[in-house]
Amino acid sequence: SVYDKIMAQCRNIVNVVVRRAIDGGNLQGRGGQKQFEIFSCDFMFSAGDGNIGEAYLIEFNFSPVLYDPHANQQLTTAGLKLYDREYREKGEGAEINDHGMLSEAVSIVFRSSRPRGWRLLDPPRG
Repeated sequence: SVYDKIMAQCRNIVNVVVRRAIDGGNLQGRGGQKQFEIFSCDFMFSAGDGNIGEAYLIEFNFSPVLYDPHANQQLTTAGLKLYDREYREKGEGAEINDHGMLSEAVSIVFRSSRPRGWRLLDPPRG
């Protein structure tokens, strides 16, 4: 499917970036402990002649800004303060609410389950 082809391109690019971060000592494991990393990436695709275009990585953040209204997090940026205000006004219907995504990510690591719709990267080799 088109989705699978797009995801394969994105997954390959992400694997390269993560591998480079590991090889450069910027992303390190903690021996014998479970851990996970949350990062965000933005892609653009070239237009193809009825085909899927080439994927281009536009931005990769190893420390994205996440907002979880159920966590006791400091509101250190204007964006987080805006998200918090929207959540207080709209409750669970607020557009920015990363609680579900964060809970699912933690469940993959600590409960060894994969929530529906999640696709995991292949573990880095070496």
